Amino acid sequence: MSSDTVGISHIAIGVTDLEESIAFYRDVLGLTVSLQDEEVGTGLAPFHRHAAYLRWKNGPATGFIVLDRHIGQEPFGKPAEIFQLGFHHIAFSVTSVAAVLEKARKLGAHIIHEGSAVGGRAYGYPVAKEAPPMVITAFLNDPDGNIIQIDEWIDKSETRERSRS
Repeated sequence: MSSDTVGISHIAIGVTDLEESIAFYRDVLGLTVSLQDEEVGTGLAPFHRHAAYLRWKNGPATGFIVLDRHIGQEPFGKPAEIFQLGFHHIAFSVTSVAAVLEKARKLGAHIIHEGSAVGGRAYGYPVAKEAPPMVITAFLNDPDGNIIQIDEWIDKSETRERSRS
């Protein structure tokens, strides 16, 4: 059976301070602001907002996040807690967990978990004859307290060398 789904289109995140959130997603995670604008729309619910669109890859049909701060409406609600019902964290694949955590520290972001290596089974790889890949994973909070996970995919030989150092 084939799937009509080809990927995630976007993730929308309501924020209290747009500039502070842009700095986090741009300077810590390395996303690029492709558009920042004031928008008015009707759709599902009328809105008037400041929005920033950030991408990790350019091109049509590539995923992105949109940060928004609604005009004339105070932010409400609180960030999700890990493993609660509904969406509770966003995970980004990165080239280096250590580099991202260093940038996060410089920006003063709260680091929840420094990072550990886990087997690919935790990422949906079934047990197979060959060893599944390993992932170094860490957790931090964005400026509004949302849980952000960062994952660095590595092979087993890299895991052995890192554990020796």
